[in-house]
Amino acid sequence: MLSQIMISLDSLPHLPGCYLFKDTEDAVLYVGKAKDLKKRVASYFQKPNHDPKTANLLQAAQDLDFIVTNTEVEALLLENTLIKKHWPRYNIKLKDLLKLERIDCRSIVRPSPKLNS
Repeated sequence: MLSQIMISLDSLPHLPGCYLFKDTEDAVLYVGKAKDLKKRVASYFQKPNHDPKTANLLQAAQDLDFIVTNTEVEALLLENTLIKKHWPRYNIKLKDLLKLERIDCRSIVRPSPKLNS
């Protein structure tokens, strides 16, 4: 597990994007986003003690893919799309995705309608 992912780590750029941890059958286990892919993914392997969910994810992960985006906002939208497409088992807060589908229009300044007579 670690050797394959460590090789992938070397190829990660210092750019925004999404990363996908995959299992032996190439199924997506987890989708994450980062403003700096290299730093974010490396952080999984620098910390000795992980919470149980992350420890299980790292144990099951056999491969790592990544997609570079132009901005952090693009990474956020791509993450949302990838999670909806793959439904990874370690992305447990799927209900948070619904927040991205709503836009709060209350703060948008609009001219009031006027009647012409």
